[in-house]
Amino acid sequence: MFSRAPLLALLLLIVPACDTGNAQPVPSTPAAADQAASVARVVFIGQAESCDCTRKRIDDGIAALTAAIGGRDIPVERIQADKPEHREQVEMLREMRAFMVAPGIFFFDASDELVGMTQGETTAEELALILGEAPTP
Repeated sequence: MFSRAPLLALLLLIVPACDTGNAQPVPSTPAAADQAASVARVVFIGQAESCDCTRKRIDDGIAALTAAIGGRDIPVERIQADKPEHREQVEMLREMRAFMVAPGIFFFDASDELVGMTQGETTAEELALILGEAPTP
């Protein structure tokens, strides 16, 4: 058998950085509605090197996340899928929930259990739902 690490690295190289349509958020886990109020940390996966449309999605994603978190004390760890020093952490997160389009946003509770995840284009309202907030009108 062979190691999955080279295969994952190859996938990072061949997956197009630019998608031609709107990426849809991956629904949060079924338990997320019950645990949403207990989101204790967020991991935001971006890319250091990207095309203009991917860079816009990443920048819009961090802005939406910042708006959704508001004044709450929820730490956000930002990692880059294309940085060697983040490779192991990105692979671990992909094993929890596959994602193909940047940004990937992972929500964890105080027990470090995954309670929600989105990828690609997202809005502050969608992220607020995962965080346990009602969307703003």
